[in-house]
Amino acid sequence: MGEVIGFMLLRFAMIGGGILLLLLVLGVVVMALKKTGRFDQAKSMVEPVVRNKLNKSSGYKGALGTKALDYLSEREKQGNVKHKDAD
Repeated sequence: MGEVIGFMLLRFAMIGGGILLLLLVLGVVVMALKKTGRFDQAKSMVEPVVRNKLNKSSGYKGALGTKALDYLSEREKQGNVKHKDAD
């Protein structure tokens, strides 16, 4: 029984570590794109693909993803207005 629990914990740790590594790599790529000034170009190329994929998926994942993309697009159009209280 202890071996099974140990294996499950090891598997959980490896999956969690992989997800963290993926997030770190994604963050580095985004920062590099912003630094070189190509973030907007990359976003305009990737956004239609992501929207198409989300529209094909059914259920809450597609709806939530589409709403998130709509929110981000609307926020970008508004110019990222900051509130007076945010200092």
